[in-house]
Amino acid sequence: MCELLHMATNLAIDDQLLNEAGRVGGQRTKKSTVTQALEERPAAEAGADPRLVREGRLRSEVRLQAPTPTGMNIIIDTSVWSLALRRQRTSPSAETRELAELVREGRAAMLGPVRQELLSGVRSDQQFQRLRDHLRVFPDAPLEAEDYEEAASFFNKCRAKGIQGTNTDYLICAVAGQRGFGILTTDTAFSHFARVLPIDLHTPRASVTGSPEVAS
Repeated sequence: MCELLHMATNLAIDDQLLNEAGRVGGQRTKKSTVTQALEERPAAEAGADPRLVREGRLRSEVRLQAPTPTGMNIIIDTSVWSLALRRQRTSPSAETRELAELVREGRAAMLGPVRQELLSGVRSDQQFQRLRDHLRVFPDAPLEAEDYEEAASFFNKCRAKGIQGTNTDYLICAVAGQRGFGILTTDTAFSHFARVLPIDLHTPRASVTGSPEVAS
């Protein structure tokens, strides 16, 4: 049986169909296109999303899953996404581990302006498309006019206290405050915002209970 698996196989497959499948799947060779299809077929029959199987992980820390949410949703700040997407030279940070847990629980919330910040400044089209496709797994929380109005109000309140922040920072605070979401960030500016604004900064469980293992 093992010998059969290693034998070369000639397949009569329509070239146009194969080329189109390779274009859609981002594969450059016919062999890789067929291999990808064979790898994804069992997952598709089992009810899994083949795209999630193909992408596997967000770097090596954040698994691309979307289970039923349990508990409070948490807005993930750009600083934490950037940390998770960066190639790790040391052990993952508490925030990166916490992001992985929130993703598994279906509680990681994405905002459009945060998505824009993450995609801005990417050097190559290939890197841009890869990152864009990774992030598309996470839908944007819907934003309303009231969110932007509240963000402007928060800006004014903080400025009156001598606290500076970006428009995206205040929009994150506004959405979190109005929807009862937490905020996961490594940006120390948010600790200053929390002195003035009704926001809840989410503390990584790893920093309290130790470092949980992240499934591979």
